[in-house]
Amino acid sequence: KDDNVPMLGAPYAQVSGPIVDCQFGAPGECPPDAPENFICLVSRGKFKFSDKVLNCEESGAIGTILYNTAEDESIVEGYVGDAPVEIPITAISLQKGLHLVEHGLGMNATVMTKKKDDDCKTGCSDDIPCPDSWYCDYSKIDHGYCQEC
Repeated sequence: KDDNVPMLGAPYAQVSGPIVDCQFGAPGECPPDAPENFICLVSRGKFKFSDKVLNCEESGAIGTILYNTAEDESIVEGYVGDAPVEIPITAISLQKGLHLVEHGLGMNATVMTKKKDDDCKTGCSDDIPCPDSWYCDYSKIDHGYCQEC
């Protein structure tokens, strides 16, 4: 079972910085006195993933950790569409997110998003089409992976 899942459409990168609680990722929810080059910790809900990440970027974050709201230890698998996201975003379970809120704020964390060695799939959605002669399998309801015809 994966500990975290990179968001489809976000860049693959590795960044490190102190964790800052930015609640739901709405404009102004990151503290104005947040340190430079911080990792934005946000809860799922209320806004699109892309809006959360773009708001974190505007506040000075260099990476985003999104934690789920489901209590079953599941991890959000989502996408940021065609938003001009420039920082990596990864998702974790509710339990891990609450642990960071309670014990990890201010601590340095590394957000590393990369393709798995065994995962060469190309993600797709209504906003991210597949190459010609391929189709999107929509295996995740609103997004999926490109398949060859």
